[in-house]
Amino acid sequence: MFWSMSVPQFELWLGAYFAEGRDDASSRLPEGRSSSASSAPVDGRANDADERALILAVRAGDADRFAAWYGAVYEEAWRFAYRFVHDRDAARDVVQDVFLAIWERRASWDVHGALQSYVLGAVRHRALNAVRHERIVERAAGAAADCEVRVVPGMGTLSAPTDAPVAEATLRDAMHRHMQALPERQRTALALRWENGLTNVEIAKVLGVGEAAVSRLLARATETLREVWNRLT
Repeated sequence: MFWSMSVPQFELWLGAYFAEGRDDASSRLPEGRSSSASSAPVDGRANDADERALILAVRAGDADRFAAWYGAVYEEAWRFAYRFVHDRDAARDVVQDVFLAIWERRASWDVHGALQSYVLGAVRHRALNAVRHERIVERAAGAAADCEVRVVPGMGTLSAPTDAPVAEATLRDAMHRHMQALPERQRTALALRWENGLTNVEIAKVLGVGEAAVSRLLARATETLREVWNRLT
């Protein structure tokens, strides 16, 4: 029975959730990108280079340095993009667009703060734009389809998913559903903290909010999930 299952503590589950996300995303890397290609963080420090020196090299048009940095940061940036677009090719396009924009504007490119926060912030911005565009396209297609479909009165509407009966689903599936139902900023803040290891200050730079706002986002997300956890277990 579900209720007799032994479950890890909430904090352990939260860490495992995002660790699992890394493994799942890596298994979906686009062809030509293996999960072992680079374990470097997106700050570029795996290249033994100071971040400022890297920025200046890119601004000077050092294509080799830029390509090395791109290769070092690609996997983490791709995994982060995938959390928004849920499509490996779309995630690849998001990351490539971000770095193409950097290269095209390299002469005036500058970064204030950590490169990791800068890259993830740019990826989030472009990924959200891609998602919004996709939804606009889907709504337009749906509106066109509605013109051709006769609506039959009395058929009712689909209800939102519920937790009951919980015994019909695993705890993992139920928690995943509630994780995905969190507001985007709360989900992203959790991922940046638990998957990417960013501090509140760094998360604030990615989200474009204040540090206090990040604390509230993390607290609200954690409180919501903890309440669900306690209810289900």
